[in-house]
Parts: sequence; structure tokens; C-alpha cells
Amino acid sequence: MSSFEGKVIAITGGASGIGLAIAKTLHQRGAKVSIADANSAALENVAQAIGTDDIVAVQCDVRQMKEVEAWLQRTVDGWGKLDGAANMAGISSPMPGKGSMEEATEEEWGMTIAVNLTGVMHWAV
Repeated sequence: MSSFEGKVIAITGGASGIGLAIAKTLHQRGAKVSIADANSAALENVAQAIGTDDIVAVQCDVRQMKEVEAWLQRTVDGWGKLDGAANMAGISSPMPGKGSMEEATEEEWGMTIAVNLTGVMHWAV
């Protein structure tokens, strides 16, 4: 297993699913992890569960460029650098538990594109 000791990693969608698994694994390997997610309640649970100074959990809507920039700047300001990143934020349309893709409204589809595509662009810029 490789060590991430002293590395600073930023992760979108880090409050659940694959993003959370990546955050936990990197933290166990010594990384300082900055997690962004739109779900503030889930973020609070993650921060409490891991309970360390090496985790920062920030509510951030990846559809909003200014929020992504502010979160990444906060990460760099706090730890002096950013060594890596994982863009794990993503949603399906319609929202989980609300039916099939064929039942998605135009608004739900637009939100899916905004998170899954535009959010990646905001992250990469």
C-alpha cells in the first residue's frame, strides 16, 4: 500500500458512496483530506465519524464555479498546498427513489447535466 503521508487531497462528493470510500482510504494512508459535498448533514456525519484535524468537510455545490473556487482556496490556505484531487460528485436523474430515467423531468435532467458535466468543468478549470 502506498503512503499518502503529508499529501493534501480534495474530493468532491466525499460525503457518501465512492467519494467517501476514497476519503477514508486516503485518510487511513496519511493524507489530509478536504471533502466537498452538497449534502451538509452527510458532511457533518463524515467529519464526526472520522473526527480528526486532517479532515475538512465543506458544503459546496459543484454547479457553482465560485463555490468550487472558494472551497479549493480554503483547502490551499489551510494546508498550504493541494497534491491531488478526485471528482466523485455525481447524481442520477431522477433523484434516487423517484422513478426511472424515462420519468425524469427536463429540470431533473438539467440538474444531472449541471452536476455531472458542468461540475467537472468547474473542477478542472
